[in-house]
Amino acid sequence: MLGRKKLAMLVAEFLGTGILTLVVLSVQRSQLGLAYFVAIAAGLTVVTLTYAFSGVSGAHFNPALTFALWTARRIKTVPAITFIAVQLLGAWAAYGLYRYFVNTDVQAVNQGFSGRIMVAEAIGTMVFAMAWAAAAYNRFETSRFATVAGLGFIVALIIASAASVGLANPALAVGARAWEVMGENGWGNYFLGPVLGAIIGVNLYGLLFANPDAPFSPLRRRASARTSRVTTTSSTDTDEDVDLEDDDLSDNDEVEVIDVDKTINKNAKLGRATAEPVTKVVKAKKATKKKTSAKKQR
Repeated sequence: MLGRKKLAMLVAEFLGTGILTLVVLSVQRSQLGLAYFVAIAAGLTVVTLTYAFSGVSGAHFNPALTFALWTARRIKTVPAITFIAVQLLGAWAAYGLYRYFVNTDVQAVNQGFSGRIMVAEAIGTMVFAMAWAAAAYNRFETSRFATVAGLGFIVALIIASAASVGLANPALAVGARAWEVMGENGWGNYFLGPVLGAIIGVNLYGLLFANPDAPFSPLRRRASARTSRVTTTSSTDTDEDVDLEDDDLSDNDEVEVIDVDKTINKNAKLGRATAEPVTKVVKAKKATKKKTSAKKQR
């Protein structure tokens, strides 16, 4: 059954890819249609959309990236297929909306298959995929994640534009009419190239540069400045996370962290070792102004 959370993920990918495609079409076919202006506009759009939707769907907005994450086993098969479908549908909808705005047909990119174009698209997409994977593996906060993804896409389009239109995204190719499987245009340029580049970028970073024990999470939200997160280990080697929310602590609160292993060893030396694990690991002491003033009066 399609619940609210799954529906939100699909809508986020649809809207994100559609908005990105609409921005690229608008800038690319305007008087400012230089590659650098297109790259900057697309990068800023990725920053904005990632900041808005990273906590919902992970903010892929790129079928090549989604497919690459699937090859790296970072997304399951069914979500990957649905993501790619709604991404392509969002780009097609953006093409229709842009055509309605300009009240004319969008001229297709008439380029046959070229090895140079495919390699340029592949290298550009590889750079973007590595930047995106780095942000995910290092669990960047939303603002840093969005910034890295946007800058990575700017670099990707600049590199790809050296030999091609500069898209680095099969969905953008659909919107720009640069990918026609049954037509004269070389579908390998703007489909196969980005897919290969994304696969190399995601898997290369995961195999060589990422910490193998680090969790992969593009959905991390910004941590509260007044929230402390303490991870401790009991005698049974079980990790326990203790969250101290804003309601639990005030600005003047003191947090005392107890070293569980040290406590167990000390008890063992004193002959007080027990079979029961130490479970109480955090002690919060609230020192409010009222208590301080009360002590002074005494």
